[in-house]
Amino acid sequence: KISNLMMFGCSAILIGIWGVNCYRRILYRPIRSYILWSAVSMLLFMFFHTLRRTAVKGLAFYDSFSWYLYYIPMLTIPLLALMASQYLGKPENYTLKPIQYIWMIPAFILLVLVLTNNHHQLIFRLADDWVITGDYSRGLMYYFIPTWIILLILLTFHNIYRSGKPLFAGRVLPLPYILLMIGILYAVLYILIKPFGSFVQLAPAYCIATAVIIDTLMYYGLIPTNSDFEWGFRQSGMNMQILDHEGVIRYSSGSSHILSKEEMGQLINEGTLITENEQELHLQDIPGGYAYYAHDIHDI
Repeated sequence: KISNLMMFGCSAILIGIWGVNCYRRILYRPIRSYILWSAVSMLLFMFFHTLRRTAVKGLAFYDSFSWYLYYIPMLTIPLLALMASQYLGKPENYTLKPIQYIWMIPAFILLVLVLTNNHHQLIFRLADDWVITGDYSRGLMYYFIPTWIILLILLTFHNIYRSGKPLFAGRVLPLPYILLMIGILYAVLYILIKPFGSFVQLAPAYCIATAVIIDTLMYYGLIPTNSDFEWGFRQSGMNMQILDHEGVIRYSSGSSHILSKEEMGQLINEGTLITENEQELHLQDIPGGYAYYAHDIHDI
């Protein structure tokens, strides 16, 4: 039990660090939101995994129900991935059409069927002495769950491929698809070989695969991040600077005007400033500080 609790504690810390890292790096708010909810689902997966192995082991109803709770993150993580993938390659003001939320309906129906399995036994058929022997068989409806999960994953990777084509001129990125094949192979083995889940535990494998695939997409630039923001901002010709609330310059384009303390104070107080080299500076409030941009008024 202590080892299970320690595993959950370590997993919670790692998932928390990963989630914070995603929050800080991902620029596109809808994608960032869905990925953060994926991190919450991963945390729930590890919690339910630990709960079943410690607190409710041997208690008939609670043991089975804690097992069914696994399927909340199992169904929501690929669903959240698909929803996020629909924003890839889209402008920042893009919103999903109502029809694009239709994927939530089958996931909800399957989840309700799993959570109420003790009443109908359509997903799992539990033996009378299941708590002691662990003996069960899979009902016909069970196979809809991995089929649905694989379908969501394939649709997600289709969206990734479609959004990456213009970015990489049609060149296929091998690593995400290698991870996809490993994930599908794991799912097939898990379906066909019941003891397979005891060798490669489902919850850690699921969470690790999710995090690795998302990080791979960020590495390739398919999920926009701020990793190269400072370099790109410095090389741009925007004539702009970003400052914190104390007036400290955080980012500066190569052609921007370097302000003195007096000029900085005047710009913050008045919102505009005309410099000696005939540039008109305008200040704009942004989250965490200010941004100012310059207009050349030499020819006016």
